[in-house]
Amino acid sequence: SFLPDAFAIRFFIFVFLAMLLVVRVSVVQRHERWKRLGVGFSAATSWMTLHATAWLCVTVLIIALALPLRVYTNQTVAEIWTTARTPVSAAEDFFSRMFSALPTKKDLPGRFFGKWLPFIGGISFGGEPAAWATTEYPSYWLSQTYNYYTPKGWIATETDRLEIGPEALPPARGDNLKREPREQTMQFGFETDRMLVGGAFEWVDRPATGEALAPRKFTVYMDNPSVDAEFPAEVQEIAANVRRAAAGLDAARAQAAISGILPDDMIIVEAREDSSGGAEAVTIQRKAPAFPDLVAWNFDSRAVENERYALTSYVSVASDDDLREASAEYEPFISDHYLQLPSSLPDRARGLAESVAAGADNPLDKTLAIRDYLRSSEFTFSREIDPPPADADGVDWFLFDSKTGYSDYYASAMAVMLRAVGVPARVAAGYAPGELNAENQRTLRDTDSHTWTQVYFPDYGWIDFEPSPNWEPRGRLLPFAVGDAGLTSDPAEQDPDSGAGPFGLDPMLEDDITETGGGGGGALPFDAPDYTPYLLAVAAGAAGAVGAWLLWSAAWNFGLRGLPAEARIYGKMTRLGWLAGAGRRPSQTPIEYADRLAQAAPSAAEGARKIASAYARARYGDRPPSDEEREDLEAAWRRARLALAARILRRERASEPSRRA
Repeated sequence: SFLPDAFAIRFFIFVFLAMLLVVRVSVVQRHERWKRLGVGFSAATSWMTLHATAWLCVTVLIIALALPLRVYTNQTVAEIWTTARTPVSAAEDFFSRMFSALPTKKDLPGRFFGKWLPFIGGISFGGEPAAWATTEYPSYWLSQTYNYYTPKGWIATETDRLEIGPEALPPARGDNLKREPREQTMQFGFETDRMLVGGAFEWVDRPATGEALAPRKFTVYMDNPSVDAEFPAEVQEIAANVRRAAAGLDAARAQAAISGILPDDMIIVEAREDSSGGAEAVTIQRKAPAFPDLVAWNFDSRAVENERYALTSYVSVASDDDLREASAEYEPFISDHYLQLPSSLPDRARGLAESVAAGADNPLDKTLAIRDYLRSSEFTFSREIDPPPADADGVDWFLFDSKTGYSDYYASAMAVMLRAVGVPARVAAGYAPGELNAENQRTLRDTDSHTWTQVYFPDYGWIDFEPSPNWEPRGRLLPFAVGDAGLTSDPAEQDPDSGAGPFGLDPMLEDDITETGGGGGGALPFDAPDYTPYLLAVAAGAAGAVGAWLLWSAAWNFGLRGLPAEARIYGKMTRLGWLAGAGRRPSQTPIEYADRLAQAAPSAAEGARKIASAYARARYGDRPPSDEEREDLEAAWRRARLALAARILRRERASEPSRRA
């Protein structure tokens, strides 16, 4: 049901009447057929059928009410069930998106997108909150990416499952150039087993599964070369060689012959026989890439409403100049998936892309030219549109006929146009960054459900671009301003408390006494004054200071001795934060508390987040830091401590006038 819980009784009444209507229509159709065939029957059979059906419907609905809404079973059974109901889930994806405007507590692709993204007509979303995010990097929140374009929409093709979570090693990465790790938390306002990520995924604090895009398969038909038009140019040449190698051979010998001519990065998946035993078709594919391309993420068990999870994402800080210098040579895996276009794409769409990007000599400038063209007054953003005609290509129809659409159409047009000029691109679906609220969280509403375009740059990975004029383009600078104005890189705002700080040496670490002395040579005069009383007073003061220091040190370290390094440092940070006027609230997670400290003392942000992240991983993910990481924690603590100490001093100075008054 797409109805909220309050309408459960109406839902069952509707289902009961709908079942009776289906039976009634079926009986009437059967009676009409019997009349045409001259078969005799009694009209009373219609009402007898309805009477029996009514009791059957009541029985079915009672059983449905009695069955549990969720059954926990083993993973293998769940996978079999998911595979078996794929046709049903595909239909659900389509209708869920159509009905996404209804007030509902169902996990809809308006919130999480399914395996395909069709071009449909008007849509709308409610304004209620769907999730809350805590992050210093207001990134898009990614749910699903789509790699295969068709005239009717996008398809997320076959994937391989990859275990991720607190105990699993992070996925291997080959695109970390100019990327920074950022800690994030996410809280959903509904129950779901899908997760959102705010960048290139690195780590999550609960068991989950990532979906890595599988290598693309190519089926070469021995007697139908026309199918090759859908293949990349390189694969078209390979397909021609496959036909020559398999000519006149049976399937087994053809498979052996083809294996010898394939490039090192391709393998044979299957060789099918025809009725005479010869090779009818051969399926080949690329070998799996060295670095998995994650396109979707799922929790192993459903997250309940308002349950939070923490994750680490690698966000891009690459400048435009960096991306302009990126290579334009792409790995075959990327070219196979992300330069794919159907041969049916009209020539005018390809021609438009080439015309818009004509003045650009690198992938980034081509990307910016196409993005700016789509954001121009040439197109109108609207969610109230008609669907494309049945015989139309969705992107071509948007570019030349309607010129009106919402983010699905803008993102699709940008991705297709980029592919037409040789730049790998894909459509990403999820949420826009959301709006900052009073708790320094970003509220993600249903209206933030969004699609955008991602462009691939070798070594830098997937970079987000915004072609829809209703959303502002997002930059890639650090650190970020807290407000919705976006991103800032003002050096004056980056590290206001850097350096030694107002305290000079920190008394909590100072364990050395530097002895200084003066000397001028010569002897003291015989009648020099007696400094003994002064020396005794100084000694007494020093002894008192040492005693006070020992008492302070004992109180400061109370309860921390014997704890692991990350817990001990985190404990000291919370105590110093309390002195700085930024005490930890009981409801705050370690990472949320680090964000609070970052607001109070911006130059403590990096160290505080590193400490909180290490503590959270060890405490909740059972991942204690290595010796090298412990050294980094000590360095992070020294930086954070100086910034918080400076914050304490500023508070004291600010409160001095009020005390004098």
